[in-house]
Amino acid sequence: MSEWDSPDRTFDIEKAERSMNSDVRDLWVEALRSGIYTKGKYKLRVDGEDGSSDRYCAMGVLCSIADLLDIYKWDKLHDEWMMLGRNNILPHPIHDWAGITMTHPSHGLVLEVGGKEVPIWYLNDSIDMSFEDIATLIGAQY
Repeated sequence: MSEWDSPDRTFDIEKAERSMNSDVRDLWVEALRSGIYTKGKYKLRVDGEDGSSDRYCAMGVLCSIADLLDIYKWDKLHDEWMMLGRNNILPHPIHDWAGITMTHPSHGLVLEVGGKEVPIWYLNDSIDMSFEDIATLIGAQY
């Protein structure tokens, strides 16, 4: 049992059917596992320090896939990376493009962990779950 099997915070999120475009899901899982992306927190994408690679949260990796496929593009505003005007939450057009159906109005994309529905941002930022573990959950649940 790992430390993230039972998140210490409870979210009032009801279980619902999950779905996502399988091609996008497979690209996302592969990208999270690739080792190409350096894990970050609290923002979709942040400049690397002292010439290091940029850092991404798990949702930022999905945004980068959209950018690589020329679906949507990263913008930089006042030294902040933005995707469709957002820098810290997954924009709704990305949800729509990816075909993600299990989202919560306040918490966004959720995954089941230890029998609880937990927002992906919480797993990425607060629990510091690895991209590998997040990829495993996405692959199994979507």
